[in-house]
Amino acid sequence: MLTASSRHIELIAWLMLLTAAPALADRKSDLYDQAVKAGGAGNLEEAARLFCEVGNYKDAEQMCKLMTQEAERERRKSSDRFDEGLKAFNAGDFDSAEQKFKNVRVGPKVQEARDYLRRIPQARAERAGAEQERATFDQAVQAYQRNDFGAAKGLFERISGGRKGEAQNYLNNIRRYEDAMAAGDREAAANPQQAIAKYSEAAGIKPDGPGDPRGKASRVQSQMAAAAAKPAPIEPSVGVSTPSQPAPQPTRTEVAGAVKAPAAKVDVGKLLREAETARKAGQMGVASGKYLAVLAAEPGNAEARKGLAESSAQGGGRQTAGSEADVMLAKAIREFYTGLYEQSEVHIRDYMDAQGSKIGLSQFFLGASLLSRYYLGGERSDDRRLLDEAKNAFKRAKSAPGFNPPAEKYVSPKILKVYQEVTS
Repeated sequence: MLTASSRHIELIAWLMLLTAAPALADRKSDLYDQAVKAGGAGNLEEAARLFCEVGNYKDAEQMCKLMTQEAERERRKSSDRFDEGLKAFNAGDFDSAEQKFKNVRVGPKVQEARDYLRRIPQARAERAGAEQERATFDQAVQAYQRNDFGAAKGLFERISGGRKGEAQNYLNNIRRYEDAMAAGDREAAANPQQAIAKYSEAAGIKPDGPGDPRGKASRVQSQMAAAAAKPAPIEPSVGVSTPSQPAPQPTRTEVAGAVKAPAAKVDVGKLLREAETARKAGQMGVASGKYLAVLAAEPGNAEARKGLAESSAQGGGRQTAGSEADVMLAKAIREFYTGLYEQSEVHIRDYMDAQGSKIGLSQFFLGASLLSRYYLGGERSDDRRLLDEAKNAFKRAKSAPGFNPPAEKYVSPKILKVYQEVTS
């Protein structure tokens, strides 16, 4: 039997329970409403959490399961969207990246996606700047190629980004070229050999550059040859002609069964017409050979010089020159034997640039000429470059298929010794 005191306590507990029930129901209702709003706003994780917290109220338990499943699917989708956005961002497709990052709604990548969204405007600006720099660089290169050095310098000087180093290389080449051409012009009358060296230096930087360095070198050489009564005496150690030790002159038999001896008369007009026809037909190697044959006869022929440059630009550098080019090599070898070393080197380089077929022979006589100048200079330390270039030419000659150096009766033993040392 309950005492009065016990009944009082029970009554109080019952009253407290009745009072708490509406409050609990109101809280579940509020949570339920919040869950519905979160789901409607697309915040699936929050909706799932709230429905699960509501528990046994209306359809909250069922919605807890559904929203939990949806939230998990959305996490996977958001992870995939982030990966796709990152790939697009790194590829420079900022529009796609922006769309993907905006749709990363749940999961651990949400904040990182927002960080990338903040970076996209700057990335767009940087790409626009890079594209502008690339366009400026391309314009500068085009100006350089068409020999508009003034425009090229102005454009290259505007490059300040990732291609600044390349632009500076072009600017250095332009400066060196202009300095060499100016020095050649200054020395042409008083010191023709030095002028030829400077013109050759410019041609080494840009063979078809403004002012026609090769044409100028050839004209100075022609003037020297016309003014010379006979070849200057050469030191015996070099293996070329002196009063007491004559060196053999090249003949059809001696120099080269490998190269053609020049014809008695070159029909320049015919060769030019044939060269132009070959060039238009895409036969750049044939055209180059014919242009070289004209230049061997007439070093200052502007049409041949221009045609040779155009043939090279249109693909002649990938085609072996026609057999007429060998006339230029034969001329260069004769110049070597008469002591016109720099003139010989210019013509050998012309031959090689046009892809003449006698690679080993041309490289060997280029090395022999450079080495002869080195010895004639007294083997001074400031001429060491000549020795290094000669050795490199000998190595290239050695690597040419089927090449054998001339016999000792045609080339100084001293030269052959260096050849053998660097190629053994």
